[in-house]
Amino acid sequence: VKYIQDQTAPWFLHFSFPSPHMPIIPNDKFDGSSGAGPYGDFVVELDDAVGQIIDAIKDKKNTLIIFTSDNGPETIQDLAYSRAMNYDHWSAAPLRGGKRDIYEGGHRVPLIVTWLDQVPKGKVSNAIVSQLDIFATLAAVVEYELPDDAAEDSFNQLDVFRGIDTEGPRKHLVYNTIKSEYGIRYNNDVYLKARDGYTSSTPSNAFNSKYGYTKDDHKNGQLFNFTNDQAQKNNMIKGNYKRVSSSIKDKVDFLEKLLTQIQRNPESPRSLPECDAMVHQCSPTIDAVL
Repeated sequence: VKYIQDQTAPWFLHFSFPSPHMPIIPNDKFDGSSGAGPYGDFVVELDDAVGQIIDAIKDKKNTLIIFTSDNGPETIQDLAYSRAMNYDHWSAAPLRGGKRDIYEGGHRVPLIVTWLDQVPKGKVSNAIVSQLDIFATLAAVVEYELPDDAAEDSFNQLDVFRGIDTEGPRKHLVYNTIKSEYGIRYNNDVYLKARDGYTSSTPSNAFNSKYGYTKDDHKNGQLFNFTNDQAQKNNMIKGNYKRVSSSIKDKVDFLEKLLTQIQRNPESPRSLPECDAMVHQCSPTIDAVL
């Protein structure tokens, strides 16, 4: 707060909170404030601290504020799962999985942007945005043209922030936590190249029953579509893979090839071929690029 108050020229602040990370030790004044245990109290304390920072900003018209988190809720020692059972508070709701998982709950986090007269209030965007994109977006804010070999993985999302572009420039996103397991999203399709998306802790049968999850791991991976299944409860790869429909197999093949191309591509992802998800083809073709 003092740093902000002392500024007399344009300034930049990147502030990383220790809360609500482990160890979960909220200050005494916040004990019992949330009704969701110590973790919930820690989140209330975080909210209070964010409010103090925002209140310290004098020139809100010329200040872009981005609030986000680094990953989903911690599931080690059953922390997030037990909180869901004990307090009816599933931190990643309505998403599946927690920290380190390649399910959506492992990495999809809040991204709240405010900029007076620039970013419309109360709007929600469904565009695919990565925190990697903050680099190119801030470069655009200060009208700095990035060279081709800088921030190669970053897309300028300024028009998405401003509500001008509803779809955004990013069409794909790669998920990875551990060496051997990857996932890829293209538009609303998500393919996990793993038996399931859990990497550290798996929820109990009681949790799965409460939130409507069933055993759906498969040796050929998992495929979901977010149009009507953001909770990832319907793995479209079921049973004997030889009997899976050709449309599902085509989609898996397309996403596997796109993932391989991204992994091998020495250039910026911004230079990847344009793809048509309806027919599972890219121009130039992925096969040609590989």
